[in-house]
Amino acid sequence: MTQNNTSIQEVKFLINQITYSLPCQSFEIDYSFTKQERLPVVTEFVIRLIYVCNAISIAQIQEYFGFSLKETEVLIQSLISERLVLFNDDHELELTEYAKSKFSESSDDYPRFFKIENKIDNVSFNLVSFTPIDPTKPRSNALSITLKEKDEHISKSKFFAEKSFESHFYKIAKGKQNDLPELYKITSVKTKSRYNAALPLDFYLKIDEDCVDIYNSQDTEELIKSDDEIYKSIIETLSIRNDSFHNFNDQNKYFMEYIKLFKDRVLNNKLGSRNTLDVLSYLQDVHINNISNYGANTQPIIGNIYCKDRETESNYHTLISKLSKFKKHSMSICWLAPEYSLYGRTSVFGDFIKSVKNTNKGSEIKLLVPIEDQQQSTVFTNSFDTYGYTQPLLNGQLEIFLYAPYFVGVVFHYFYPSNFSSIPIPIGFLSEDHALVESARKLIFEHLHSNKRYQGKLGKNKNHANIFKNDFSFLDFSSVQE
Repeated sequence: MTQNNTSIQEVKFLINQITYSLPCQSFEIDYSFTKQERLPVVTEFVIRLIYVCNAISIAQIQEYFGFSLKETEVLIQSLISERLVLFNDDHELELTEYAKSKFSESSDDYPRFFKIENKIDNVSFNLVSFTPIDPTKPRSNALSITLKEKDEHISKSKFFAEKSFESHFYKIAKGKQNDLPELYKITSVKTKSRYNAALPLDFYLKIDEDCVDIYNSQDTEELIKSDDEIYKSIIETLSIRNDSFHNFNDQNKYFMEYIKLFKDRVLNNKLGSRNTLDVLSYLQDVHINNISNYGANTQPIIGNIYCKDRETESNYHTLISKLSKFKKHSMSICWLAPEYSLYGRTSVFGDFIKSVKNTNKGSEIKLLVPIEDQQQSTVFTNSFDTYGYTQPLLNGQLEIFLYAPYFVGVVFHYFYPSNFSSIPIPIGFLSEDHALVESARKLIFEHLHSNKRYQGKLGKNKNHANIFKNDFSFLDFSSVQE
């Protein structure tokens, strides 16, 4: 995705999206609360009149309001029965101590009264921090990364539900600032259904003056940091999942190989000492100022192929648009995934695959996944048409989306020291250049056609014979037609 921003401080690129699965449970809570309310208009006016005058006779009330004798008697009897007024020694009405207290508790000289109401509500809490959560939040799917709930939150769920309900009652009740209900008591708590809510995170590559770093989106950052326990849980998953790539220095060797394989002169010109990519210079010249380019049939991209930005056109939309040019061909798509446990762990990944299939009717996507990362291969196998392979190309940092012989997307997942060092910067291109398409096709075919590295179809419908040429016949020289 290219952004033409004139001010460097404003530039950001969406590079990754991860959806977390937040375990939640709903509870049926029977409770009582006190609600502040004002008196009926006439009653309140009489009370305020007595409050100002200290005491007043029945005749004065009747004359002031123009009531009949009967109406006045009904009003006075009502005030007495509600413990608001009493007769003094002069047979005049004055306020009771109870009524006077309602003025002293008020900030606007209006008497405030409370009544107790009973209610039964279904309330949801997340099981990580046990704070309330909006039950209408979208549910997560199989691609999400599940956050670990605390054991005691499961074994003592009703206890924690009651405590959290008490602590967060105002938030749950959503009362107005000047009319907040007060929790009176909790009668009972019943456990109901458990579910997993989706917690999506967007990661951006930002340029600030002469610095490049990876950040959450502002909305995401505020959402997470509003809950320390959830934030801590997410950071832990990011810190333990940088397991596919062990050494930044080893990366340079594979990055150089990537550049040679695809004859990428633009990236080659951006290499610094020890063949390390000058990320800032690359972003400025290629994606901001458009000084360096790849030619008419090739477009540089930054960020995962499937990334979908809500604010700007993203790789998701660009790739779907390019594929639509070739929808009449109905060729199969080979998608070689990198070995990276955070890759594709978002509902957007599934949405992207659906969009590809809807755009190119009759085309099937065959996802090639490294089986060294068992968790990654299992997640994809449960959701897509997945095939396994070993010895990932370029240390597992290479990704190829191949629609041979018409189109290819190639990405190198480049790790960069940042706020989130476990999140790589996907750098690559989308191209209709036949030479680049052929290079990608040949690379995959020659790496896997011997069947030593190819593990066949994964999952319940696993093939008995793991023959790459059969499963991916559309990549064979004899099968590719212009």
